Amino acid sequence: MSSTRTLASYLSGLRFEDLPPEVVEKGKLAILDAVGNCIGGYPLALSRTFLDLAGSLGSGRPEATLIGDGDRVSVSAAAFGNAALTTMLDYCDYTRSESGRCATWLGAMAVPAAMAAGESRSISGRELIASVVAGYEGAARIVHSMDMTLEQSQKIGGETLSVFAAVCAAGRALGLDEDEMLSAVGMAGIYTPVPGWYKWVGDEGLTPRKDIKQGWAWMCMTGAFAAVSARQGLRMLQENHVLDGDKGISRMVGMDIFHEERLTADLGSRYYLPQFTSKVYPGCAITHTAVSGVLEIARDHGVTPQDVESIQVVTNKQDGIGFDDRDPQGLSDLQFSMPYQVAAALAAGDGGPGWYCDSTAASPQVRDLARRVELSFDDECERLFRESHLRVSKVAVHTRSGARYTRRVDGVGHVSEAGEIRSKFTTTASQVIDPDHVSRILDTVDTLEDQDGLAPLMDLLAPLPDHVR
Repeated sequence: MSSTRTLASYLSGLRFEDLPPEVVEKGKLAILDAVGNCIGGYPLALSRTFLDLAGSLGSGRPEATLIGDGDRVSVSAAAFGNAALTTMLDYCDYTRSESGRCATWLGAMAVPAAMAAGESRSISGRELIASVVAGYEGAARIVHSMDMTLEQSQKIGGETLSVFAAVCAAGRALGLDEDEMLSAVGMAGIYTPVPGWYKWVGDEGLTPRKDIKQGWAWMCMTGAFAAVSARQGLRMLQENHVLDGDKGISRMVGMDIFHEERLTADLGSRYYLPQFTSKVYPGCAITHTAVSGVLEIARDHGVTPQDVESIQVVTNKQDGIGFDDRDPQGLSDLQFSMPYQVAAALAAGDGGPGWYCDSTAASPQVRDLARRVELSFDDECERLFRESHLRVSKVAVHTRSGARYTRRVDGVGHVSEAGEIRSKFTTTASQVIDPDHVSRILDTVDTLEDQDGLAPLMDLLAPLPDHVR
């Protein structure tokens, strides 16, 4: 039996009753994190474009809910729209290959796809959890079996394998059997996007940045549509072994390391979800060590935005080129601008939609502070990033009174424990909805395994306010 079929067989037969309690709890935390990011993303202006696109794509089949609006659209259109919301803040979880050079976004693909497909079949809360677990396990095994050497990573790069989190989750929620899941995974593999990261990160002259980021919404839609297609009877034959061997997906997306045995090792006894972690700040992770350094200095020395004369950030050049925009315009520009991210973190309060709403983006204080941030590079930061994918920032804050405070940050941690994820959700969602609404969503996700359907959760996710509180 091929590795692709073995994995597909496992995912199609994955049962909630067989999941360890820790995996169930982490699955609920993953759902909560994705839902919080969805709520936080909804009021941002760019969300409107994606939701309108989703409506135009899928209005003929009212199968699933667009979060925020409440409109009913097709499964693939709902996956598209809700994945766009989930990634709008760039605040979601991801996992990386062994070297750290290849990343895959999991919750932002698995949760919207599972919700959309699950609504179309009126599945239970238990089935939703199992479907999300399937999305995580399938995609994590795929990316953890593949990698790039340092030499290869200088030629090409891209986080395109996220599509597998969507197809595995949607396929499980749709109740695909082994053959159908195999075809769905094959279709998703053949229509995996090209690895474009190396072009739009690490190159010059790329601002203003594109609105679609890495095409996450498209990847989620592709995965969901592959699952729907398989359920409707479409079959992939030549592509049934899309993950296997030297001509499998690893080579298609430019990787030169493949440990095929990792795709299927310890299926059912070893899970990825216990390792689930999520971002501690919104915006591109490339900015986070600088953000962390500035916030630590502000906390330890009582530095306020009004105190700042200038801020110097030194980091690696490979993925820092193009992150020095001091006058960013669109949402992606804001999130990929080191000066803006640092300024928003210092002046705009807790992370979430408040960093990117119109009032903050246009704030004279934030804009002035961003213009005081200077980005540069050095050999040590470059070497550490190239050798071990460790992002290092050396931050110096100069105050108007003549003081100089420095901080070196070697990588930024993530949130993973239940209390941390709940706190992140509360902080993010509270910028959009009232405290009672926040509490009801928390309670609903906490008891998801006891619910016969998804309506109690989906009813709390639409309609939502279209502005930051």
